Amino acid sequence: MSEINEETLHVHICDYLREKHKYRVLEAKDLSDTEYYFVEKHLLEFLETTQSDSLNKLRETYGSGTTVEIIKAIHKELTYKPLWLVIRGGVQIKDVKLYLYTPKPRSINSSGDEGAFAANIFAYKKEFYPYANSEAIDLVIYLNGLPIISVELKHLGDEGKGTTYEDAINQYVDRKQDQSKIFALCFAHFAADNLEVTVASNPSKADNFKYYNDGLVNKPDKEGEYPIWHLYGLVFSPEYISNFIEYFLLYVAPDSEKNKPAKTIIPRYHQSRSVRDLAKDLLSKAQESNSLGFKYLIAHSAGSGKTLTIAWMAEQIDSLHKAVSNEKVLDIVFILTDRKSLNKNIKDDLELFVHMKDKVKITEDTHDLRKAIKNRTNIIVTTIQKFNYIQDELQENKELKELKVGFLIDEAHRSQGSKMAKNIKRVFSDVEQDEIDLGEDTITVEDQLEEKFKDLDISNQVYIAFTATPIQKTINLFGIPYDEYTEDEAIQEGYILDVAQSIVSYRTMYNLTTYNAKHDDRLYAKGVVSKALTNIAYEDEDIIQFKCAIIADHFDKHILPMLNGNAKAMIVTSSRQAGYTYFQIVSNALAKKGVAYKALYAFTPFTEKNSKEEVDEAKVNGLAITEENPIENYFEKDEYKLLIVANKFQTGFDEPKLCAMYLDKVVRGVNAIQTVSRLNRWAEGKDDTIVIDFTNNSEEIFKAFSKYRKGVKIVVREPDPNEIVELYDEIRDYNVFSDDMIRQFIEAAKTDNDTAFSTFTLVIRESFQQTIPNKEDQKEFVGLLHSYVKKFNLLAQFNQFDEKYEQFALFCDLISHKLIRIGTDSTLKESLKNVTVSKAAVNFIGNIENPSDDPAPRKPRKAGEAPEPPRATIEEVIADITTRFSIAEGDEIIIKEIYAEQMTDEELKNLVFANMDNNEFLQGVVAAQIKKQIIQACINRGQMKKTLDPLYKDAGGIFDIMVNTVIKNVVRKS
Repeated sequence: MSEINEETLHVHICDYLREKHKYRVLEAKDLSDTEYYFVEKHLLEFLETTQSDSLNKLRETYGSGTTVEIIKAIHKELTYKPLWLVIRGGVQIKDVKLYLYTPKPRSINSSGDEGAFAANIFAYKKEFYPYANSEAIDLVIYLNGLPIISVELKHLGDEGKGTTYEDAINQYVDRKQDQSKIFALCFAHFAADNLEVTVASNPSKADNFKYYNDGLVNKPDKEGEYPIWHLYGLVFSPEYISNFIEYFLLYVAPDSEKNKPAKTIIPRYHQSRSVRDLAKDLLSKAQESNSLGFKYLIAHSAGSGKTLTIAWMAEQIDSLHKAVSNEKVLDIVFILTDRKSLNKNIKDDLELFVHMKDKVKITEDTHDLRKAIKNRTNIIVTTIQKFNYIQDELQENKELKELKVGFLIDEAHRSQGSKMAKNIKRVFSDVEQDEIDLGEDTITVEDQLEEKFKDLDISNQVYIAFTATPIQKTINLFGIPYDEYTEDEAIQEGYILDVAQSIVSYRTMYNLTTYNAKHDDRLYAKGVVSKALTNIAYEDEDIIQFKCAIIADHFDKHILPMLNGNAKAMIVTSSRQAGYTYFQIVSNALAKKGVAYKALYAFTPFTEKNSKEEVDEAKVNGLAITEENPIENYFEKDEYKLLIVANKFQTGFDEPKLCAMYLDKVVRGVNAIQTVSRLNRWAEGKDDTIVIDFTNNSEEIFKAFSKYRKGVKIVVREPDPNEIVELYDEIRDYNVFSDDMIRQFIEAAKTDNDTAFSTFTLVIRESFQQTIPNKEDQKEFVGLLHSYVKKFNLLAQFNQFDEKYEQFALFCDLISHKLIRIGTDSTLKESLKNVTVSKAAVNFIGNIENPSDDPAPRKPRKAGEAPEPPRATIEEVIADITTRFSIAEGDEIIIKEIYAEQMTDEELKNLVFANMDNNEFLQGVVAAQIKKQIIQACINRGQMKKTLDPLYKDAGGIFDIMVNTVIKNVVRKS
């Protein structure tokens, strides 16, 4: 391979910009403006082409000084806003408005058509010198004569010992940025090499540069292109840059109180990718089918900037118009969140979208919501709890029925409310433990939507759900993720911290005793009873007192000094009652110690068991907490360091200063991830977090993170109608119900004959108890009835069943709750009143390391650190084959011939070389292709029998060994 260096990459990208994107090339003579670097001739050409009338009007006033006045107007705007914002908004000169670029038209009737968009002048200057005696910036990109993007390019070289994106970052940081306005004028500064990309809106500090890759390993979408093709092939395209300016860039004003300067937010690559791609797909489908009814799932890790992604998505899909008819794809877009306090995350982020302020309405109550729907507000923000109300309005109001509506659902699989009914169903269910939230909240978004979808016509609706932890039900409801950004990627790219590397574990030990307890033979969900009994121990004041002493000592010694004394911690308790006790003990202890910080208790109102009084946050914390001024606003203040919670804020709470979590509640599955992930937000100076668990539950927590860390492994299973027939036969084989029983019971139900209905209920129950006397067997049988109803309701949407199966589903639904006495929330509480803790202890287990092999956050790759590829010659491999397998002498020659043939395949070698850092791709896609070629080579030599021989074809056989040898040697020689 000939020598490859930085210039090779540089020239390739410039050629691509010029030939594919039709960029113009700037020369040094074009940059006569040495302060702002504007290319006046391009700016004037654009204005002449697109706004000649406005330009001529200015000339009537200013004559030959018109250009000077235009430049002065831009300079004036730059004194209080960034250049990209000036470009987006244009400039006003007396009564004339000049637009500095033409956006990609949103519809045929947009103010600018395709011709006007094509009038935009994109140009680049190679080797741009920002000030005298400085090193050149490799590339600066211009739009209509105004600089918008700078790029530093590096190359590892053909031996991996060249320079990297890290060197490009250092080059930016080392420059005297106060001597050149170019660093403030450009909205993005890319530091890249031939394999990886980073970006910053402010290039003055290395920490400002964040990864901008299309996955953990970049793969070019075009043959013959570099792995970073997404940068110069997509991001630098005129359409993409227009998208940046029109939609994606956000301006954050300076905050004098917090001493924070103004900044520009650039979307992370996965954010803009998911938004652009989904909007494009939705438009294409809507045009093709002339209807809606689509569902999408976006699986983005916690800490991935989901709220901003939702806001960008809302604006993009709201702007979609069909090409021919110019009809709007969606009339209204709803953003549904489970965060009842809309004033925080959602509202704060949406306020950054100042260009959308007239399109968005955040509704505080039903009245606001009804008014917003009636006014056809483009984007309406409300809570998921209002979903049923919205659907009722849309379905029942004739004026609204034909509206085309999109729903963006913030965090599918989040809990929605407490209902014993759902827990009762689990008496008979076999739901995996790690998919059950055993906390107070048990209804999920999927539960609510699944119920509604049964009777809902969604042909005029689109659903886009966002979650970090899609369970099987999420996949069944919305399909496999349309776009995925895993926790693994977020950690390795440095956006979030790995909070599941290790856990300091304690075991809470206790004995429970009962006195004067009445026998209760009702059935309850096992998990519900278990949690209720656990809560009795975990609410015990003596145990909490002991744990508070551990927490106080640990926080003062190890957490408080972090972040220059600004670190905070969360105490997660098993119930609101336990949290109340924690708050009292912690607050008293802090007051006695006379420390400068306090604790807060965040919870939803409940009746305190000792005082029997209704308590709320404002009363307990002694603060003026309201919907407009929620408790999280107080926690942002320096005086509050500890936040005690029960269920509130285990999800959807974003506080980067949280460095520690004290877990006094068993969490599993998605609940474990959502809870512990409160710690993962990055903050300057925060490079470590700690979890102290008093429940000895580290194994379950590690298991949960391992399940979701690398992305969705669940696949959609096609429903099989035969399951209904098989389940029907299984239930009827018990001989509990006769055909007459089923028929008479349904007739009684249909005719509202309550006396007959009650009589038949009793007859069926007696038959059930006589036929199945064992309690556990009874429970299993009723579980089959519930399962039949659930499966029939699902499969009947796609299949036609005989009437007997439909009637049996109705029968099962009516009778299943009447066969066994089921306990309620109140009866369980009554039964547990006399259960108390007799003795308890809290034992230290130790620091438990996560046994998984998940990677640590990736370290910047330094020049000269390219890993040495594994070496294996064909001679060594054949020696290995002859040792391990019995092959004929002639077979050795055939193996060598086929190997040599593969090693001369240039297309194959290029494929291996382009993906040599992506082992998963090599061992999957590439290996399969090589194996296919090897098998064909055998057939071509008349060796068909060998392709069927287990010695050759089985996993780990001769073909697999040959495949691995080819890959290793291509990598070694590259």
